[in-house]
Amino acid sequence: MSKNLIDLTALGLQAQFATAKAPTVLLVGQAGVGKNKGCVEPVAEALGKALVTLPAPRYEASDFNGYPAPDFQNGVMRMLPPDWAKTVSDNGPKNFVIFVDELADADSKTQAACHGMFQDGSVADLNLEGAAFIANMNPPEIATTGGTISHPISNRSLVIQYSPDQSWIAQQMTTGSWDSIKPKTLPDGWESGIKASMMMVGTFLSRFSHHLRISPEDLIARGEDIWKPANTDRSWEHFWILRAAAIASNQQHLMLDIAQGTVGAPGLEFLTWERDLDLGDPEDFIQNPHARPLPEEDDKLFALVSMVASAIAQNNTPARWDNGWKFLQVCKQQNRGDLAIMGVHALAKSRPKGANMQSPALMEFASFVRQTGIFGGE
Repeated sequence: MSKNLIDLTALGLQAQFATAKAPTVLLVGQAGVGKNKGCVEPVAEALGKALVTLPAPRYEASDFNGYPAPDFQNGVMRMLPPDWAKTVSDNGPKNFVIFVDELADADSKTQAACHGMFQDGSVADLNLEGAAFIANMNPPEIATTGGTISHPISNRSLVIQYSPDQSWIAQQMTTGSWDSIKPKTLPDGWESGIKASMMMVGTFLSRFSHHLRISPEDLIARGEDIWKPANTDRSWEHFWILRAAAIASNQQHLMLDIAQGTVGAPGLEFLTWERDLDLGDPEDFIQNPHARPLPEEDDKLFALVSMVASAIAQNNTPARWDNGWKFLQVCKQQNRGDLAIMGVHALAKSRPKGANMQSPALMEFASFVRQTGIFGGE
């Protein structure tokens, strides 16, 4: 349980370094359970990143929006950044984890300013895109001010319920020292699996479109829990991005927490649906496209196409990539070409160096592959 919390936090931060569309990480937990010292600080250190800590209740909105100052030479107003933001900008945002502490206890204007920073990395006239953002808070019922965060802030976050296993903590105490943090790193190129992950989620939502977004009425009916994870177009994107990261790093054990921390209950429905597809190991079809009969149901075949493309992207070689085209060729030969085409873009975009661009299987989809632009050379 506690190792999962560390791995999930590290996955969420690393995803942000790779893509600006990944969500901010938000730790929610009781006071004194080690959110800062036991998680944020050691994870940042383990990832080799400098940590900037910003205690939100001590800051004002201008500490994030900037301080207005006239630029007489150009006849405009500028927003001067705080010193911490300039330090991050000057030294490369990708080298930093920016930690907003006790976010729920900040006033609404400061939270709104943080929201803008989480959204696109903007701080005053600087852009810190490339840095990873993480925040924490106590549950509203015990927070110092009794405050909480808004639904929009939560909806831009991977919400992690931070409650380390008590026996794990006690066991470390008996040794007289704390375990060193060694989070799993995401492999290079893991982002290539995002497309296939999106396709899988899209397959689910095409069948169960009512899960796409929570209704305004249902959101309001939550009352004090309105800040908790909810299914929206944006949070589904967060889910499929983090799902791709978990698959690429062989951390499928984190999938339940990813689903709960992004889209909530509908994410659990997705995981149940995915499990019940019972499509077997995509590696079987990569090694032999005729390994088993193709699923008769269109949604299941579409899901299988997504799984094969994702598996190839995670372990990509010219031979495996060519086998992926052979699998799509088999789909086409069995009059399922419309579904095979859905996998063309994902497979084409994951082309490895040394790939055979003239293989017969690939050439069957040449007109569609050309649209991806990969025939223009390495």
